[in-house]
Amino acid sequence: LIKVESDHLDLADHTIDIALMVTVMHELPDCGSMLAEVKRILKEAGRLAVIEFHKRNTPMGPPLGRRLDQGELADDIEKSGFTLVDSFELGVNIYCLVFEAESSP
Repeated sequence: LIKVESDHLDLADHTIDIALMVTVMHELPDCGSMLAEVKRILKEAGRLAVIEFHKRNTPMGPPLGRRLDQGELADDIEKSGFTLVDSFELGVNIYCLVFEAESSP
């Protein structure tokens, strides 16, 4: 487990099997650069799991204007070189999207 406070991950290329991002995507000023870093460190066919708050009023979570729509977030992550392989609800507040890193040419 590594706590990250920048968009650079101090890990070698293609060294991890899974990355877990829990309620951080809505906090990032540049999701694209973080996703590029995650893709860089994931092994071939590595997985990325993203947990975020539903973009609707829920008992807890950030203001509605800062939340990310599940479908839009999935599309954005897929544009960064990942393939959506699973998605599911984690109760009334949050959802989970699971991606596989696409192979580099």
